Amino acid sequence: CRFCMTGHQAKPFRNRSLSQLKTIIKQMVEKTQIHHITLIGASVTDHPDFIYLCEFLVNEKLEFAVPSVRVETITPLLAQRLIQGGMKTITIAPETGTDELRCRLNKCVSNTEILRGCKILFENGVQNLKLYFIFGFPFETEKDIEGIQTLLHEIAALGWGKESIRVSINPF
Repeated sequence: CRFCMTGHQAKPFRNRSLSQLKTIIKQMVEKTQIHHITLIGASVTDHPDFIYLCEFLVNEKLEFAVPSVRVETITPLLAQRLIQGGMKTITIAPETGTDELRCRLNKCVSNTEILRGCKILFENGVQNLKLYFIFGFPFETEKDIEGIQTLLHEIAALGWGKESIRVSINPF
């Protein structure tokens, strides 16, 4: 996104190989005996072998979590693997309530795509959803603020109750 420091400082986007990740994880488990890990990265689900990494973790009987998921990467298979890894809450970051403002921020994901991703999560058994929003952009309008509420109502209408959706709204 336009405002993301990590996205600008960490270019070019690089990935460790799947075999290297497996080796690191096996060594970590051997040395620490822990069975829950968190996969952290600027956009960890963008790794070209992410699904295979999830399958490896599940097969190794390791629970895992990711801080957030890019909504446009959500597929039924991804949702299933995250649940198999022990995740009960999935976090996405729509950032704003309107497509127009999101595009101005270089995050051209539509509300339709957000709803599609949320529907896939719900249909595949994700119990809780957390959403991050930002307000206070210099070019933001009242329509953009109202769009957050509208989008949240549309997501809730997919089947989640109020107690299953957590919202974080923070100033820019």
